[in-house]
Amino acid sequence: FARGKISRVLGDTVGIYAGLLKSFYADVIDLAALQEANLVSRSVKRVKVIASGSIDKAVKLKGIQVTKGARAAIEAAGGSIED
Repeated sequence: FARGKISRVLGDTVGIYAGLLKSFYADVIDLAALQEANLVSRSVKRVKVIASGSIDKAVKLKGIQVTKGARAAIEAAGGSIED
């Protein structure tokens, strides 16, 4: 992953594009997994997935915020979101 793909920083929350998740190889994607992959900085406290790009792979998000559009795309691909 390239750190330059982060969309915006809002305080301690970072937005990432939903399309980036399709190439992520963890069973469960949470903040720690994104930090381990160097997709977000270790100082980030929250991540929000933004509906941009396509996702055709089922992913499981845990403890990550999502926009309505990102939720629809993730669920349409067979993925799930846990709060």
